Amino acid sequence: MCSIRSNITATILHVLLFVQALACVATADAASTFAPSSLRKDTTTVTAAGGGNGSADPDSAFATGDNGLLWRVSGIGPAPSYLFGTMHVDDPRVVQLPEIVQDTFAGSASLTLEAKLDLASLAAAASKMLLGDGKTLRELLHGELYADVQRLLESRGVPAAAMDRFKPWVVSVMLGIPRSRSSTFLDQMLNDQALSQGKPVYGIETLDEQIALFDDLSLADQITLVTETVRKHEQLPEMIEKLTQAYLRRDLTALADLAQTHMRTETELAQTLQRNLIVERNQKMVDRIRTRLTEGNAFIAVGALHLPGPDGMLQLLRNRGLTIEAIY
Repeated sequence: MCSIRSNITATILHVLLFVQALACVATADAASTFAPSSLRKDTTTVTAAGGGNGSADPDSAFATGDNGLLWRVSGIGPAPSYLFGTMHVDDPRVVQLPEIVQDTFAGSASLTLEAKLDLASLAAAASKMLLGDGKTLRELLHGELYADVQRLLESRGVPAAAMDRFKPWVVSVMLGIPRSRSSTFLDQMLNDQALSQGKPVYGIETLDEQIALFDDLSLADQITLVTETVRKHEQLPEMIEKLTQAYLRRDLTALADLAQTHMRTETELAQTLQRNLIVERNQKMVDRIRTRLTEGNAFIAVGALHLPGPDGMLQLLRNRGLTIEAIY
């Protein structure tokens, strides 16, 4: 059971990581133009009435003080709550949380993740990753592309018989994630710790909603994702490392700059994915966490790329009159 849970969790949690990585490598000049921003060391506190970056134009909005991974949210509820930016990986450098984050989490009354990670939800979601009506991946991909996918997945221990059952977008995710180092991903670790501490665990979205973001793509678009992932497969580790380094610096600006560069240069499909996976979901997430914020002392963990920018969760919360303060 643990093995099933780990494998399903790995694939689902890496959906967003895959999109971030694809955004970085989809164009030939992405690697050369990447220039991380330096982390600002000052603590930034902004309210809707007090200014901030809400009026900044889109091209400059990323160059704000929105750097940090742990943010105190006050102005609602009996006690402040906390918004934490995660990275959906099992990299020990990411999973080993600093003391201030551990202490804040331990003292919180509840945990909210992007989606609940209980075994029943994961198992139900897994069934939606498989092709139906007797179709196979071999039938959907042309010979050379199928051979490349088979070679790459077999190098990860996935046999062709199992691979043939997956939808094309799932194959893209599987090829786009870093090789697993352990069975413990950051989000899963938080989930397990919350349960062991007796905290209630909530999901902002359902796994069905997250999977639908890809499942609703046309077959042609899914095959395009597979093609791009295979084409840029060798560059993915380097790009993921750059994303990880920016995350470890708590440099949300650098993460957002990657997305901004991508939006200016990439295809309509990539822009659609970025809009659906980041911008539109940010609004929905902010709306849905209101209950937890009203209760107070909530620890809310979402992918770090959801936080910065004029359409990010930090600014959307400011727009609702809340005070947002970076504490790590």
